Amino acid sequence: MKLCLFVLATAVLFSLVVADLTLTPFGYISKKCVFYVPEEQFVEDLQSLSVIKNLATDEVVKVVKPCSTPIQKRTTEFPEGWSAYVYAQATASIKQYNGSWIVPAAPGDQESQVLFLFTGLQNSYDLADVAGVTNIIQPVLQWGQSEAGGGEYWALASWYVDSNDNAYYSKLTAANAVKPGDRIQGNMYYTLASKVWIIESIDETTHTPTTLKIATNTTEPYAFVTLEVYNVDSCQDYPTGTVPFTHLAFDHFTPSWSTEATPGCGEKVSVGSATAVTITF
Repeated sequence: MKLCLFVLATAVLFSLVVADLTLTPFGYISKKCVFYVPEEQFVEDLQSLSVIKNLATDEVVKVVKPCSTPIQKRTTEFPEGWSAYVYAQATASIKQYNGSWIVPAAPGDQESQVLFLFTGLQNSYDLADVAGVTNIIQPVLQWGQSEAGGGEYWALASWYVDSNDNAYYSKLTAANAVKPGDRIQGNMYYTLASKVWIIESIDETTHTPTTLKIATNTTEPYAFVTLEVYNVDSCQDYPTGTVPFTHLAFDHFTPSWSTEATPGCGEKVSVGSATAVTITF
């Protein structure tokens, strides 16, 4: 009887934990660990904790303690997490990374899948398998529903995951503001005077921007171009075709890209040059 009660209590606890989880470009984490940051504020990552501050006055708006909920991943025959990506390491901290890509068509099946396409910078390589203690800054194109919002349409938001697994995001663009064929510009640049990173996700076709500001207090020598996916249960959950990332430009180095992929539906990434990478569904 005691064993049955223990099993029941464990099942209830697990269901409560799962119910508390929400989706980010860092995977499923607790809703309590994800924060919207308006443009007049910025996040400072102090490693032991983070603070959200007023950009104009430097006043602390919120103290964010380390997230205690572990990242959750599904068991699935299809890719879950980083499905296809390239990476490169600079010999010194990158201070600027710009690039553009084209919004693909809508997926063939429109169900519960979530697709993230982004460029990004990290202070270490550990996060490539959604594990380890590190940070990542990223301008993100998403299909589906994340904690930032969304639905059965493409949308943009800028994201940051701090050293303690908390996630922060800018305002998500409105429904249908981003359409297939639009050109996306992702900019990440470090402002020396304020020591703050500006993360810009811009639909250049419609002139729609969304921006997040971050002080990481770490170097960012690792660069990525990534397809990240969740709740993909069939190959029709993807668009067809390719997403070309072009005009990939840095402040001081020319990347020699390495490729990684875990294909379930032929997902792959190919390198055309230091400035051009293509993701194929």
